[in-house]
Amino acid sequence: GVGDFTRGANRHCMMLQMALLSCLLEEEKVDAVDKKKCYFYDPICDEKELDVCAALGLKILPKEMHGKFEVKRGAEDKPGDITLFFMPHCPYSLYCQILWQNWHCLEAVGILGNSFNSYSLTRQACRGSEDDTAADCVRRVEAWCMEQEVWKDDHASSKVCKNGAKLQYLEGAFTHTSLMHYRTKGAFIPVRPPEAEVDAWCRRNDPEYIGNA
Repeated sequence: GVGDFTRGANRHCMMLQMALLSCLLEEEKVDAVDKKKCYFYDPICDEKELDVCAALGLKILPKEMHGKFEVKRGAEDKPGDITLFFMPHCPYSLYCQILWQNWHCLEAVGILGNSFNSYSLTRQACRGSEDDTAADCVRRVEAWCMEQEVWKDDHASSKVCKNGAKLQYLEGAFTHTSLMHYRTKGAFIPVRPPEAEVDAWCRRNDPEYIGNA
């Protein structure tokens, strides 16, 4: 989701997203073993931008996975550990595909990206057919989603911050951004929808879906 962070029209915002990613990688809890499992992919990045990511300790994924990255648990993983997907301002379809791929271990998935609550409020006013709802993975498990807001819309307000105007790049980088994770222990999770139905739903409902090409 960080895109062409050295060249794009919104590169100031994307550089702030990269700065946050760098801070997360430098956290003491991310030790040498964990860094070997830090992966990166964005189809828009050029070679120079990929070199920056590699310098941060990220392993570049060799191919497009359309969000279907599976969380794999190892012997060194502890109960309660999660795999964090850093996905600011990604297309809705990619969030759906991440959840579909990891339906069996949602409690091990964390997503830093567009607020699922905001999506829910927006889509309530324009509900699709029952078939569409069945293939919408984010909506299918929204009852088990726990969300922590990262950026509040009033942060840049002059009533809240005297220098609110100076936060415009931060607002552009992180508006409607939240951390989503799941609590599924002992819960009845609905059956995962068929892959073909989810793929078709993504292409039909999300004009930014990468798989359209």
